[in-house]
Amino acid sequence: MKKIALLGTTGVGKDTCVKIIKTQFSHLKIKYIRLADPLYLAQQAIYKICGKEKDFSTQDGELLNFLGSHMRKINPNVLQEHFSKSLNNITSDIDLIICMDVRPKDISFVKKEDFFLVNISAPPTVTLQRRKNRNDLSLGSSHHPTEQGLSPKLIDAHIENNGTLDEFKEKVKFLITRVMK
Repeated sequence: MKKIALLGTTGVGKDTCVKIIKTQFSHLKIKYIRLADPLYLAQQAIYKICGKEKDFSTQDGELLNFLGSHMRKINPNVLQEHFSKSLNNITSDIDLIICMDVRPKDISFVKKEDFFLVNISAPPTVTLQRRKNRNDLSLGSSHHPTEQGLSPKLIDAHIENNGTLDEFKEKVKFLITRVMK
């Protein structure tokens, strides 16, 4: 079983990378998990309490940053503990596990779990436009503390996503083929 963790600021293309993998590698048994699942669940609950609809694909970046900071104050390992439970529930017949949303604070944790760490990057102007295009409810900041602290020496591979979708698709296909060998 191979494990890949995707890292990058909001709007770099992590979800697009996952969609490419789902399409191009449909012959593999893949399990997708999110380290930040507790944040997404809390975000959904807050919107429900407020009586507002929010589809799962649009994000409230400011709220997610806030939730992440405060949930970690309550329990610094909250995301890791939930992630470990998810990881332990994955059956051995899976070919590839993809963690879709690693942040710099969690790199050493996912490395200890044997994940191959892939940093996806794009220029801030590009990521801002992508977040606007997907109708994020608030854009959050790529300079928020949760986005800081990336140590390049811990990265196993890097994909620059600043070109066309087809160019990105080729980079992702090349990477996954290399990892699955």
